[in-house]
Amino acid sequence: MAQYTVVGKGELDPDDIVVDGPGLFRVEADKLQAVDLSDGDSVVIAPTADQEIQLGTSAGAPISVSVEFDGANPHVFGMVIGPNIAADVAIENNVTLATIQAGKAHSLTVNGAAGSVVAGEIRGSENDDALTFGHQSELDGITLGRGDDVLTVGKNADFWGDLNAGDGRDTIVIGDGYDFHARKLMTGEGADTIWLGDAANGARAFELDAGRGDDTVRLGGIDPSMANRIMAGSGSDYDELTIATSSPAERADLIAALQAQGYTQNGAGWDEASKSTVTWQNTKIENFDRINIVCFASGTRITTAEGAVAIEDLRTGDRVLTRDAGFQSIRWIGRTRVPADGHLAPIRFAQGAIGNTRALRVSPQHRILLAHRQLGLYFDEAEVLVPARMLVNGRTITVDPGGEVEYHHMLFDDHQIVFAEGAPSESFHPGRIGMGSLAREARAEIHALFPELAEDPRAYGASARITLRHHEARLASELMGLSPPQQERPTA
Repeated sequence: MAQYTVVGKGELDPDDIVVDGPGLFRVEADKLQAVDLSDGDSVVIAPTADQEIQLGTSAGAPISVSVEFDGANPHVFGMVIGPNIAADVAIENNVTLATIQAGKAHSLTVNGAAGSVVAGEIRGSENDDALTFGHQSELDGITLGRGDDVLTVGKNADFWGDLNAGDGRDTIVIGDGYDFHARKLMTGEGADTIWLGDAANGARAFELDAGRGDDTVRLGGIDPSMANRIMAGSGSDYDELTIATSSPAERADLIAALQAQGYTQNGAGWDEASKSTVTWQNTKIENFDRINIVCFASGTRITTAEGAVAIEDLRTGDRVLTRDAGFQSIRWIGRTRVPADGHLAPIRFAQGAIGNTRALRVSPQHRILLAHRQLGLYFDEAEVLVPARMLVNGRTITVDPGGEVEYHHMLFDDHQIVFAEGAPSESFHPGRIGMGSLAREARAEIHALFPELAEDPRAYGASARITLRHHEARLASELMGLSPPQQERPTA
């Protein structure tokens, strides 16, 4: 494995090549072209480097090459990554790249520090790419290929060109304070996940097109002055949108807009089979099949080291019994008061419905643990999580609307299964839907404890168990004896 050092053109002898230890590149037509790179080689870009850098190899199979900057660089130049190179590029915060061209590369991984600047296009490979940029990054156009790509960008980012993730199962996560100056964010065919934080004050309106495939989109706060357009595919795919509203009045406005377009309430969300267009907050929302908060209601008793304690009396540091890891300390606990109606109404489990010793009320999205050996025959897991709204049977598990409800959110170092009124269910998971249910102040508290979540909601880790989809939940309910009795057919 060799290390190559890229320096300024004035420092180079065109024939000077060293392949062992720190070395130099060949100069060709005012460009720096890599000597034949091998697997594991590294390229270090000196502060004096000032020309386009081309990385190449004669290897017949993909090789891994790392690229990093040796400190700040005042020059602006591009980078071209050739075929069969899986490049891992680290960008310092005092570096401005003109372009990154990896359209013919095997794959592209970029880790950009806070304040990263890429003044021209970033073009990814046709395989799986992973691009990460810190807070206050400035990025021009980004075009990714057909792979399952991941793009993660921190807070207060400016996008000066279109963002096109291409086909494939793509994931895009962008923190609060973003501004799409070029106004377009697109994903192509494939089941994509798009998570956008709160837009910057005064941000430009933008167009989001999730393309074809079963897409999941989450939007943070939207300024009513932004005439946005949020689109999903118009075909037979199933697309779900979660919107984080900031007040009960906003929620009421959104619900009214959904109802006006034929959306009907189904559990915690609203469904519409014909993919209508909804206008809300000056934003057009098009072609979503479902437009969709998580936690325990006040009074719920949690099993702790001190016995059963009402959740509203728990504090950070209290030790709670978990199914997998014994007693664990609470890292953060918060609460949200909302109207107990519509998609926010709690789900009530009658005493004994799921092994609970008293009646239990949770939010519609709160996931309950179901455990039965027969579940393993269908889902390869004998223990699964199911959102409470999917378990409603009209008898022992019901929607309980009326008045207001205060939901409590209990967070640990990892996602845990805890015991509420004796029944196993989840702790708070700060993923894309969980964080979207919180006020900005609560999100800021969690980000202070887990800074990595500000850039990537997936950094907290996976759920403690797999989560079933709606049709799977029906089967699990039947196996557990929770499903409603079949209606009798009318007699002639």
